Amino acid sequence: MTYGSTSTAPTVLVTAASGFVGSATVLELVSRGFLVKAAVPSVSRARAFLKKHPACAPAIEWAIVPSLTEPRAVEEAVRDVDYIIHVCSPFALAYEDPMDLLVPAVEGTHALLAAAARQQRVKHVVLTSSFGAVLDPTASPAARKHYTPSSWNPATWETALSATDAVELHLATKTLAERSAWEFVALNGPSYALTTFCPPVVLGPPAQPLPDLAPAQLGESVAQAWRLLSGSLSSVPETRFPLFVDVRDLARLQVSALGREEARGKRYLAVGGEFSNAQIAALARSQFPQEAYRIPIPSAAASRRAAHYTADMSATERDFGKSWTPLAKSVRDMAEALYRREREVERETGTGAGRAWWAGQEELELPHMEQGMTVEVA
Repeated sequence: MTYGSTSTAPTVLVTAASGFVGSATVLELVSRGFLVKAAVPSVSRARAFLKKHPACAPAIEWAIVPSLTEPRAVEEAVRDVDYIIHVCSPFALAYEDPMDLLVPAVEGTHALLAAAARQQRVKHVVLTSSFGAVLDPTASPAARKHYTPSSWNPATWETALSATDAVELHLATKTLAERSAWEFVALNGPSYALTTFCPPVVLGPPAQPLPDLAPAQLGESVAQAWRLLSGSLSSVPETRFPLFVDVRDLARLQVSALGREEARGKRYLAVGGEFSNAQIAALARSQFPQEAYRIPIPSAAASRRAAHYTADMSATERDFGKSWTPLAKSVRDMAEALYRREREVERETGTGAGRAWWAGQEELELPHMEQGMTVEVA
C-alpha cells in the first residue's frame, strides 16, 4: 500500500520510533506516503531523528511518551491515528528486578491496546513480538524443532520471575506481552484487528540517531554484532539464536500488513534466513579488509554448521512474498554504517570514543519534560 498525497494518506502511530526497529519502520512508512505519529521518550530524541533524516520532517508528528504506563501520554498518542505499529519493549542485559522489564512490556502493551480501543478511528494494530515468544528455550538444538506460527514459548509469570539470565527474561517478557495482546483482543473485541510478527535476531544498518555506539543506543542485536566487528572480542562467540531477519525486511512486513485483509488476526514468523557469528566475522573480514585486523578469525569449530531449529515461513511468504535481504548484504550494510559512525564519533569527540563504549556504561538520562505532549520539532 502506497499513498501519493498527504490529503488521503492515513496516519500511523509508531512506538519507540527513534529506536532500531522503530526508525526503520518510520522510514518505510514515509517512503510509502503514510503520515507518521512518532512516539519517542523525549524532545531531544525527536530532534536527533530529524537531524539525521530531515527530509522526513513534513510527514512526521511527534508524541512525547516517556513510558507506556503513563495513561495521559498514551491516550494522547493514540488520538487521531488510523493504524498503530507497536515496537516498544524493553531489553536490558543488566537489571535489578525482573518486574522492571515485565511490567513495562506487559502493562504497556495492555495500556496501548486499551487506549486504542477507545478510539474508533484505529483500524489495525501491528505488534512487533519476537521469535523468543515462539521457541521453547528448554529444547535442545539437537532436537531440530520446527516452529510454526502456532508455536509458543511456555513461559509464565512464575518462570519469568525466576529467570536466571537477561536473555531468558527477555524471551519470557516478549511471550507474556504478546499473549496479553491476543487475550485483550479476545476478551474485549475492539474495532481494530491485531497482527503480530515474531522476528529472531534483527540485523542490518541502524537508521536511528546514534550519539555514540553504546549498546543502549544500538539495540541488543546490533550491539552484539558490533562487539564482534569492533575488536571488543578476542574470539568468535557461540551462536545462541541462529536465525535472523534484516531490519528493513521487518519494517516492510509490518507496514505491508496495515489494512491488509488476510493479515487481520494473524501471527507471522519473520525469518529471513540462517546465520552464525562465524559467518558475520568471515563476511566482515572479507568485505572490510582494512578492519580485518580487529575481527577475530572464526575457528573451524565455530564455522561448522550446528544442528538447530527451523521456522515455517509459508504463511508469511504466501501473504507478503519471498523477498529477503541476504545475510551478506545485511552484514555489509550494517558494518559499513557502524564503521562510518565510529569515525564520525571520533572526529566529533577528538578521541577514540567510538571504540570505547562497552564495559560498565549506563544509559544516558533523558531530560525532564511534560508527559503526554504532542509536539512540533523545529
